[in-house]
Amino acid sequence: MKKIILIMAATLAIGACSNDEWEDEDLTIDVFDNDAIIDWYAIELCIHVNDVEGNDLLNPQYEGALDTLQIRVKCKDKEYDGVTVNKWYEPWGYAPETRAFMPHDYPPEIRKGKSQYYLYIGQYAGEKEYRNEEVRIEWGDGTQDLITFNNHIKEKVRLNKTIYYVYRSFYLNGVKQPRSGNFNLIK
Repeated sequence: MKKIILIMAATLAIGACSNDEWEDEDLTIDVFDNDAIIDWYAIELCIHVNDVEGNDLLNPQYEGALDTLQIRVKCKDKEYDGVTVNKWYEPWGYAPETRAFMPHDYPPEIRKGKSQYYLYIGQYAGEKEYRNEEVRIEWGDGTQDLITFNNHIKEKVRLNKTIYYVYRSFYLNGVKQPRSGNFNLIK
């Protein structure tokens, strides 16, 4: 009962925080005892690319697919020329990797999901502060897209509990996207 009251109080407190510079960002609230060990999940970007007919442009078997060796990705202060298809990746479902599997600095790669291929970019540390972190993708066909994201964690102690306000937001070419880090592009 105490946890329910605390979560309700935290929700009310959010509404009262109108001067917070992160107020327009998506928000998750986590409440922990002060002795809790926190395991933030990594930030991962999954970009699906289709043409107007719905064909998967990252599927190497599709005749009109993008040439993945011409895709150029700029992220994490690095440039990657050419993206390979990871034929060995097996999706385990949608459970995020956490500290049991520390965030890895994977190079961008094409992975096969359950229904289609996608460009995978990750992993970014979930506990780190990111402000307008840029990921620029040049598709090799003369087009490009810019993904930016923010990650901010605010900690407050109330009633001997620690409340974490987790603000994450994702933008594709300046347009706010769902918080999941999944992007669906039509080319």
